[in-house]
Amino acid sequence: MSSFILALAFFTLSTPTSPKVSPKPATTKKSAAHAKTKAKTKAKAKTEAKAKAKTPPTAPAKPGATIALKQKSPGKVISGTVRRKDPAPVKLVQTPTVPRTVTAKAPDKRKVRPAPAKPVTDPYPPMAVYHLNLREYASIRVYDENGFLLPQALRQFNHINRCVGSNVVLEMEWRLLVDLYQAWLEFGMPSVTIFSGCRQAPHAKQSRHNFGLAIDFKFDGVRNRELITWLLSHREKTPHAMGVGYYPNGYHVHMDVRDRHSFWVDLNQAGARGSMMVADAHHWFANEKRMRARVEATPPKEAVEQETADLTPTGQASTPDKDATLPDSTAQTP
Repeated sequence: MSSFILALAFFTLSTPTSPKVSPKPATTKKSAAHAKTKAKTKAKAKTEAKAKAKTPPTAPAKPGATIALKQKSPGKVISGTVRRKDPAPVKLVQTPTVPRTVTAKAPDKRKVRPAPAKPVTDPYPPMAVYHLNLREYASIRVYDENGFLLPQALRQFNHINRCVGSNVVLEMEWRLLVDLYQAWLEFGMPSVTIFSGCRQAPHAKQSRHNFGLAIDFKFDGVRNRELITWLLSHREKTPHAMGVGYYPNGYHVHMDVRDRHSFWVDLNQAGARGSMMVADAHHWFANEKRMRARVEATPPKEAVEQETADLTPTGQASTPDKDATLPDSTAQTP
């Protein structure tokens, strides 16, 4: 019994044991088709690689040889050559012998065009003033860009109208500057010549020049009669009264500020002392030509006195006395 057990044990040890095989996974139809496609692709790639390795590399054909072969056998296709299409014919642009007339394109009215730029003008330009006796020049800007009177303009106006003899600067009436500037703009901005502004005593004891209320001036290139006509019409529109003086035989006109309007005509010569006032200034000014002709036709006072002295006998007075007897005209009959 023991020998049987030993023999059985020796037989089990001597027989080899087979390895354990893991069960194959179950394959589906899709996976099988995919594996077949993949195997075919690999086989095709191997075949193409073997074919490339067997064929030697061919050198590219030269253009000249290709053209010669094409000319010999135009109908045959030779391996190793490339047949190219004939180039299309190039058409040159024909230039006309007569130049074309180019017409200007009509402007498009739909586009909004900017308005033409206007030149920038100064609304209140400075006034050029020259004092004849002081021989000084000043450029007075009366108003600023907003139309307000500038204090600097009044200081300049006071300085240019100072007294010639005493060199005293008075405060001139600002309305004189305003009226002078309006007249200057009205006549086209001419040069202004001032003859007299402030005149203190003893030069002017009872004149408005003594208080800075009057000026004597002239516009270069403007007749004094035209300036007087404008001043007489302008003073009717001002809130203050003005005095206007016309000097037909002088060089300037007079303008002042007062309580009531006044106008006079002085026939005295320029530079002479005194005055020769006209009785009715407005009538004389309206009929100046006729009145001037009458004055020129009237002999001067000195000539009348000289003529009377020549006709008077020597030793007798020019005016007969009351007791003197007049000569009898009847006694001198032929």
